[in-house]
Amino acid sequence: MKSPPVWKLKKMFQSSGSKVTLHKVTEAMINEEGDDEFGDEFAQTQLTEETYTILADIQQVTLEEIEANPGFLKEGDAFGYFLPSYEVDGETVTVEDDDYITFASIKFKVDRTEDFYDAGIHIYRRALLRKEVGK
Repeated sequence: MKSPPVWKLKKMFQSSGSKVTLHKVTEAMINEEGDDEFGDEFAQTQLTEETYTILADIQQVTLEEIEANPGFLKEGDAFGYFLPSYEVDGETVTVEDDDYITFASIKFKVDRTEDFYDAGIHIYRRALLRKEVGK
């Protein structure tokens, strides 16, 4: 998939980008490892999810792209174009592998990210988004 030109990225990320929801899921240990009543080791963890509204450009893959990349791209996949980082409520967030993106009521899992630079300046991050089945 061809990347958008730099001028489009700058414009898109200012005011004309699509609002998407970034879901960051983290797993935290809530108690130390120990043995349960059967002598098996365990540790209790808790999943937490934080959501952020950010601007991005999401492009569904085309049939031609799927045919050109058999076994790699699938129907429902998309590419997302994001800023290197976002400042949301005083917190810096970035789109990373295994995060989730919701766009147009479709939930995607970030499969992999790739950073793009121009003259040594990090200008955007592209992510392969896999549609979550049944989501």
